[in-house]
Amino acid sequence: MNRCSVSVPSNMAEGTAKSSNKYFYIFLENALDSLFEWQTQLIIAHKIEYISTEYFEKHEMNITLM
Repeated sequence: MNRCSVSVPSNMAEGTAKSSNKYFYIFLENALDSLFEWQTQLIIAHKIEYISTEYFEKHEMNITLM
C-alpha cells in the first residue's frame, strides 16, 4: 500500500514534466491505476482484519474523493 500511495503523486509529477498532453495523460492514467491498486489492497487488508474498520473507512473515503 505504501508503494501505491507514493506512486500516485509521483506519476502525476512525472507526467507534468512531459512535453505533450499525450504523455501527460498516460502518466495520469498510470496514477489512476495505482490508486485503484491501492484501493484493492485496502479492501483486502480490511477483509482479512489487518486494518480496522475506522482506518479503512477513513482512507476509502479519501480514495473516492480523488
